[in-house]
Amino acid sequence: MTELIITLGENNRSWPYIQQLIKVEDWTNIFVIGNKVVEDSFRVEGKVINFIVINEKETVKTIVQNITRELKEKITGTEVALNFVSGKGKLHMALIPSVLKLGLGIRFVVLNEERNMEEIKLF
Repeated sequence: MTELIITLGENNRSWPYIQQLIKVEDWTNIFVIGNKVVEDSFRVEGKVINFIVINEKETVKTIVQNITRELKEKITGTEVALNFVSGKGKLHMALIPSVLKLGLGIRFVVLNEERNMEEIKLF
């Protein structure tokens, strides 16, 4: 299966959605990008989550460097699944160049109305 990377804000209204997205597939690895509050509080029973803790006050350029460094040694495949339902735009803007710098393919994934994982087709 694919590795999943999610941006996650500390506003926990989106957390049940993200927890369900994590549960519906057998992901190879799960990466959650967020601040220290997210790392300390977010859990999904039975799943191992790799947290990438960022400081949202840093520049986008610095966040890109930090995410790239953290993912470089941990991504095992050639493609990742991304979800941006949660988190701030600044995180979203940093994650895309990080993934592209690593030469990874991208799939955007969401939950459909039946709460099953669905890929957003780019073409």
